[in-house]
Order: sequence, then C-alpha cells, then structure tokens
Amino acid sequence: LDVRIQQNMSEQEDNDVDELIQSGVTNESDEKSLGISLDTIKSQIQFHIPTITEYTIDADGDINVSRAQLINLTIIHRELTTVNECGFQLWNGCLLLCDYLLNKPELFENKTILELGAGIGLTSIIVSRFAELVYCTDYNIELLQIAQQNIENNLYEIDNKVQIRCLDWLKHSHCLPCTSDLFNWTDKDIVQLNDLEIILAADVIYDDQLTDEFFNVLENFILNYKNVHSIYIAMEKRINFYVETLSAGCPQYDYLIQKLEMLNKTLTKNAIEHNIYQINVENILQCTPYERTKELILWEIKIKRQ
Repeated sequence: LDVRIQQNMSEQEDNDVDELIQSGVTNESDEKSLGISLDTIKSQIQFHIPTITEYTIDADGDINVSRAQLINLTIIHRELTTVNECGFQLWNGCLLLCDYLLNKPELFENKTILELGAGIGLTSIIVSRFAELVYCTDYNIELLQIAQQNIENNLYEIDNKVQIRCLDWLKHSHCLPCTSDLFNWTDKDIVQLNDLEIILAADVIYDDQLTDEFFNVLENFILNYKNVHSIYIAMEKRINFYVETLSAGCPQYDYLIQKLEMLNKTLTKNAIEHNIYQINVENILQCTPYERTKELILWEIKIKRQ
C-alpha cells in the first residue's frame, strides 16, 4: 500500500490511496479569527491501519483481498521555524509514535492519556481513536490554538475526547492558570487525572534545559499519580559534526540517556518497580510515508504498580 504526503499542491487529486494527496495554504480568515499567524500551511496526511489480511474466494475462485482501513487527516503546521518555535512543525519522531499507536491499539484502548509537548496535536488525534480521554498539552497559546483547530477539523465525530490544556514545564505543575481561559485546567480535569495511565511525548528532546524540566514533570506524574504505568518518548537523533574533536554525535540524545539513568535511580530509591528500555523500531509497521532512519528512537518507561 503506497500512501504519500505532498504539500502545497494546486489541484485536487483522485482520492485513491495510490495518488498524491492535496494540500494547500490555510484559509486566511480562519487563521485571523483564531489568532494564528499566516505562515502556516495545510497538509493532508493519510495513515493506513495495520490489520491481518482478510480475504474471500468469489464464485470464480478468485481471491478478494480486503482493503486496509484508512485515516485521512488535514493538519495545519509550519514548514520552517526557529528552534524556539519548533513545535509548530511536523517531525518524524511524531510519525514514528503514531505508527506505534496504530500498531498497538490494544495498549491504549479506554485509557486516560496525557501528551506532553503535543505541538500541532497529531499524536493526540491518532491516540484518541482508542483512548477514553486525551489531554493534549503544550505551553504556547498560539500553538494550542493550532492544535485546537487540527482537532476540530479531524475529530468532529468524537465529542470532548481530547482536551487541550496549557502545561508549562518551567512551572513544574499542570494546574497553574495560563493566559488563556480557554486552555486552563479545571477542577474536573484534576479529578480525571487520577485515572491517568499513559504519557506520550514526541520530539521534545532538543534542549538540555527543557529536557531537565521534562523529566521533572515526568517524575511528578510518576510519583503522584499512582495509575501511571507507561511513558513513551519518541525522537530523532540529529547527528552533528564537531570540528574541535573531529567527531560526530548527538549531545541531546546523550543527555537523554543521562536523564533516564537518573530517573532509574529516583524510581529505585522510591521503591517503584520499573523497566526502561528502547523499543525495536524495526518491528513497527510504517503507516504513513516518511524517512524511517536508524536515528529514529522510541523509549518506553514501564512502571509496575502493586
């Protein structure tokens, strides 16, 4: 099955899954009404859901193979940003995590899920197909508005399953007020978070200070929310060459490993049984086209509750 993404096409193509999918510039009046800057674009993205191939034999003895179920999404995002606004882009770590969600839907079925650093909201949209409730969080109000529009554009059949909330890691709390009443946490949210089981994060490891704060938030949820049992972290290692040492590496990933080791010590100190490991990406079927490089990484932190 060949499905593709193409941006800024001028004409509508056929809806057949083997054709390119149209994308264009977002509607300017809609953007202005939401306070969204005008340098965003729309991309139509198609995922196929992995299934065991089913087939029937017709009267002539021919095999009829069932077609895979498809998910068609229209996503608002930016193509180019500064590092401080990288959450406005669509990154491959997010697509890898979406692949995993679609490969393992039984792990997320009827769960309460929190996404940290959700960006444009794609991961939250995908996991909402299975989850009971999803909290889609980030700190930038304009980014939350884009996530809101993406969710409204693509989840019109799912009422209130995805809640968009402001979560600033630098404040180390999920329940502080934010500058937009629309994305404030409610008393109902605080109660519902007691059912939180799974935390997702994609493409959030790129700055050591933010990585520190990210792990502070993780520790808070693990230690204070007793139903949390699984955390998934997806990223793409960005290899740089350093003239000083004449070597290539990814310091941000090295720092992630350090933080995972520190988290391991913290959980052990608190007598919390756990396992931290890297998921074999080769076993994850690819559901939408992107470059699946060896630098794409998916970690799981498994908490074993009594």
